[in-house]
Amino acid sequence: MGIQEFISLTEVITGDGSLTEQQKEEKLVQMADLHRFIKSYNSAINLAECQFQGKINVITEEGKKKGILFYDLKGLQNDKSYRQLIAEAKRNHGRLKELWLVFVRERDSIQPDPAERFIREQNIAYFFDRLFLFDFLQSEIHLLN
Repeated sequence: MGIQEFISLTEVITGDGSLTEQQKEEKLVQMADLHRFIKSYNSAINLAECQFQGKINVITEEGKKKGILFYDLKGLQNDKSYRQLIAEAKRNHGRLKELWLVFVRERDSIQPDPAERFIREQNIAYFFDRLFLFDFLQSEIHLLN
């Protein structure tokens, strides 16, 4: 995504009068996560065609709509965050062919242990087609299932 495209998407989000300031901030973080994730996962995916549906980011890959939900690894110990995550996973998101969960880590080293333990203990693999660990700073993606 070029700088003009990024600026355009940012202006759309910040100019949306239906969103609170906190929601705008969350959308901007989602957009940054999505941009870096797509760049590392499959740069052929066009971010301009992505849709933001609540916390779900809808991409089109090989003609199929796929939903991506980003989850900060720091929130793994928060029961409220977990309940919101599962509620979002259960919600009907239209004609998605797949729903992915991407754990986002923002530190220098990437260790999948906390995410893998969370997946096992909470049995969340049931709700998602693919589970990833994404190191935001290193732009590294690890498939967890």
